[in-house]
Amino acid sequence: MRVTVLIACSAMAAGCSGGGSPSSPSAPPVATTPAPTATPTPAATPTPAPSATPTPTPTPTPGGTPTVVRTASISGANGHSASGTARIIRTGDVHVLELGEDFRIDSGNNDVYLARSRNTVDNRDLNLGNMRSTTGRQTYELPGQGSQYEYVILWCRPFRVPIGVGTLR
Repeated sequence: MRVTVLIACSAMAAGCSGGGSPSSPSAPPVATTPAPTATPTPAATPTPAPSATPTPTPTPTPGGTPTVVRTASISGANGHSASGTARIIRTGDVHVLELGEDFRIDSGNNDVYLARSRNTVDNRDLNLGNMRSTTGRQTYELPGQGSQYEYVILWCRPFRVPIGVGTLR
């Protein structure tokens, strides 16, 4: 590409300087520089194309192997349909509540709680935040191990009632 640009500039300088043609008597002589020649480069060894499916590098789980500490079977409450598995999982010093792939509930707009009572929540219970989905696997990080709580409650914010409950064992 650079050679092409230089050749074009040399040709323009030879044909356009001084406002006339190179043979015009009023134009000063134009010094022309020979165009650089490209030197052939030795053939490089072809680099193999990257694999379409690269082999993933295994990353160690921080803190070790995940361990299921407690489980609960979720069921509906107050006329609502809910089902699935909830588990508290420990990996090193980190604990999470996981709602499993089999999790389903018929209504959204809920908070996920670890609670001391099956029927209500209060300020001593742990609100893990807004339920992310009405189906499937989702995890919520716990600030501790959660051992002081007996229940997983899916709490309906608008009506302030549990609509899904599971007893942790």
